[in-house]
Amino acid sequence: MSQTEIKSYFVQLAELAASKQADLKEAFIQAGVPDSTYYRVLNGRDLHYRTALKVAGTLTQSNQEASVLSEYDPLAR
Repeated sequence: MSQTEIKSYFVQLAELAASKQADLKEAFIQAGVPDSTYYRVLNGRDLHYRTALKVAGTLTQSNQEASVLSEYDPLAR
């Protein structure tokens, strides 16, 4: 049986930002999320799902593509 690695929202956002050649801190700010939240997450605090969706939406410029964070979005119903 193989083990599946579960990536945090922040790691997923960092990978998405890298693939878009975007600055992740700037994406937080453009999404309307304070840069203090960015620094808190950098220092080990949890990132809320809704906040991650906002940032992902900014990085992708499409809220539909923001579902990259989860194959199943229980809050979308």
